[in-house]
Amino acid sequence: MERSGMIAGYTVQLGSSARSAFQAHVSIKVEPGAQSDVEYELAAVPAIFELYGVCGEFDFIAVVYASVANELELYLDKIRKIRGIKETVSSIILSRKVCNALASVSRHNE
Repeated sequence: MERSGMIAGYTVQLGSSARSAFQAHVSIKVEPGAQSDVEYELAAVPAIFELYGVCGEFDFIAVVYASVANELELYLDKIRKIRGIKETVSSIILSRKVCNALASVSRHNE
């Protein structure tokens, strides 16, 4: 099925035991000209699971995981203190309402 193009790829969805207890999406605005340096520093933060470059009001969105609330707070503080970061807005994830990852892949390939 892979050779025929029916299967284009695979995905992994983490179970609740593999995910950390706390997750935040952090929108990050950087100073002009500091994007590369900030990206390098953010890549060194172990709690950042994913980092997206975005267009709009912010320059990056970081997906941050932590085991306990105070650990999440420490990592958010660490992110805010990185030289070149102008502003952050953090959204703590309370629950997942919809996960259409596989459905969106099949719709995209149609």
